[in-house]
Amino acid sequence: MFSDSLLVRHIFNAKQDSVRKNLLIICCVAICFWYLQTLWKKRKLYWYSWNVPGPLALPVIGSAYMFLTLPVTDALQVVHNITKRYPKIAKIWFGSNLLYGVYDPVYIEKILKSPNAAAKDGLFYLAFKDIFRESLITAEVHTWRKHRKLIAPSFNQKILDSFVEIFVEQSEVFADQLKKRIGQKDIEIYLLATRCTLDIICQTAMGVDMHIQTTNGDLGLVLEKIFDLAMIRTLKIWYKIGFIWKMSSPGKQFKQNLVKLFSITGSVVKRKMQEYEKRNNCEYLMAEIEEEPVVKRLAFLDLVLENSNFTEEELKAEVDLFLLAVSYFLFV
Repeated sequence: MFSDSLLVRHIFNAKQDSVRKNLLIICCVAICFWYLQTLWKKRKLYWYSWNVPGPLALPVIGSAYMFLTLPVTDALQVVHNITKRYPKIAKIWFGSNLLYGVYDPVYIEKILKSPNAAAKDGLFYLAFKDIFRESLITAEVHTWRKHRKLIAPSFNQKILDSFVEIFVEQSEVFADQLKKRIGQKDIEIYLLATRCTLDIICQTAMGVDMHIQTTNGDLGLVLEKIFDLAMIRTLKIWYKIGFIWKMSSPGKQFKQNLVKLFSITGSVVKRKMQEYEKRNNCEYLMAEIEEEPVVKRLAFLDLVLENSNFTEEELKAEVDLFLLAVSYFLFV
């Protein structure tokens, strides 16, 4: 009886081992099949990029190993080193995504003249799609052309000249903030300059004085945090997988900061749309006629409202693009 139970257990263990081996073989075959399929789909990329110089690319992860353990600020230094080593053009593989760094004006001209230059795809747009939604930087080609045509008239020289007064006003506030810190051992110039720039962009783009410099508003910190976290998703290849990103600590912080940003810009856009509707009301126009005419400086948001039929969500996306673009250039 005892020997029979041992025999049964032995057979059961043998079957378990056989199942494990078969599952392992199936997994290995599936991974190999997926990898070969990926190589086949991207065969043209491999072929045309073969002679393009660039850092060493490992199987599966490509050149992402250069950024795996680095903070965002150091990652930018790595990119700078690549541009110095390959002064004209360089290829960088992030997993299965091929990126080109182009610095030669001849190459840049060819790219910008290409009919596909406005097409958006790849790793960068995955990370920033949640922020910019359907704005100029991430929209599909047909949407991009439509928005660009509507927004372009809002950037003529006369309109830009009208903003000089805002530049002067906010620069004076910036100078006052520096005077208050005379004698201090350490001054956070970057933070102060960021607040000044954001006050300018909020007033010119949205027509609202946020008083970020005088109230120490945290909008600048929110924008910087969003950019940092978006770059983390770009540089860490495992965050390409949506559910991993959403469950991760950086992903949750990213969502929290987006909510803060969207609540600020959303309230401004909504208020501006209500003001625009009020201006178009007949009774309001009659009251305006009776008053003494005043030359009014219009912000970007006002100009777009008057010259286009953007939806509220489209306006929010374009305003967010302006704010994040400012944050990006301050960061780099």
